Amino acid sequence: MKKAELAGQRFGSLVAIHSLHSARDGRLRWHCQCDCGATHEVEARYLRSGNTTSCGCAMRKSTQRIGSANRGWFTPVPSGCEMGDSKSAEYRTWVLMRRRCLDPKCHSFEKYGGRGILVCAEWRDSFPSFLRDMGRKPTAAHSLDRIDNNGNYEPGNCRWATMREQTNNRRVTRFVTAYGQTKALTDWVREVGICRETIIDRLERGWSVERALSTPTRVHLAATKEAA
Repeated sequence: MKKAELAGQRFGSLVAIHSLHSARDGRLRWHCQCDCGATHEVEARYLRSGNTTSCGCAMRKSTQRIGSANRGWFTPVPSGCEMGDSKSAEYRTWVLMRRRCLDPKCHSFEKYGGRGILVCAEWRDSFPSFLRDMGRKPTAAHSLDRIDNNGNYEPGNCRWATMREQTNNRRVTRFVTAYGQTKALTDWVREVGICRETIIDRLERGWSVERALSTPTRVHLAATKEAA
């Protein structure tokens, strides 16, 4: 997509006004106007992907709302943890889960509670209920994972998973259409032999898809000359 094509377009609460390049890293950014009245500079790729949809006002409102609703979450947990104790790995997981979603002072809060991820009432108030539904960790390599990364911590959306399983669960497939064919970007990478980051960078700089996939990199040119 050419940079001029974003001018005037709306992305959530943001409207792209004009483009500019960062002197620090050279990436294309857009000066945007937010519905709240503030202005905000955002990288083009974050606008197109939907990762950034406001100047931050939505996050601040969410933080205030959730923080207010869960004030007092950190009060001592009632006794009755007959299925586990405070030294178990499952108990530590439960405590950290609650902190990520309910404590605005937690360093991970913005990625969880700050964006609306909640803990169901039964798990929030009871470690035995959490342990009853989740069971013990299969191995030390397993950790708590949400199947739907945008869903809450609740029965049916959580599992014990290894890091590899969690990475696969979060992988987003990007599709690219070129030469009359639509394929996953990873498939184009294997076919043309150009790395994923190079192709994405070219597309973000306004290259056509065909040009981004067909223009050799310096590494390819050097390898070709060497082979000749």
